[in-house]
Amino acid sequence: MPMLTRTPSLIALVACLAIPVHAAQPWFLRGEVVRVTDGDTIRLREHDTGVIHSIRISDIDAPETSKSKRRPGQPFSQASRKAMVDMALNQNAVAKCFEYDRNSRPVCTVVVNGKDVGAMLVSQGLAWANRASKRYVRDPRTYELEAKAKADRLGLWADPEAVEPWVWRRLCWTKKEVLPATCTSYSANVS
Repeated sequence: MPMLTRTPSLIALVACLAIPVHAAQPWFLRGEVVRVTDGDTIRLREHDTGVIHSIRISDIDAPETSKSKRRPGQPFSQASRKAMVDMALNQNAVAKCFEYDRNSRPVCTVVVNGKDVGAMLVSQGLAWANRASKRYVRDPRTYELEAKAKADRLGLWADPEAVEPWVWRRLCWTKKEVLPATCTSYSANVS
């Protein structure tokens, strides 16, 4: 019976198979927040390169702002956006990024003045823990912050019928039929 020879390529292949596969390593962006699109999306201009990145804040899903007549905004969308403006606009920030979302935006935990702005928004009752895509929740404490804001009836939790953004997008944006009353009644009050 012929003996199997150990070639360098065979040894390398076996060695590679023995290495556990890890997700991509996080990367960092450092710069100034130059725009707040809504409660969970900012634009950051990198200090080193001047490149502007549209960043999706990790862990959270904020109320949707109005995009058009057929894509109305949610209650508390402007309050959420304003809170993010107050915390982050024109401030230096560090974004720890993990992946890209379906819109090719980096999904990042953003820290301004030592504070996680996503966690701050959730603790004020102006965003949900992102249950639409749990892979975007990096810090399990986000769920605890949400539960406390809900128990304290802060922000959007003052409305017992608050609609999660992922439900809002499905009901109010993607249905091809007449918008439900929930969508149209809020769009008149929220821009």
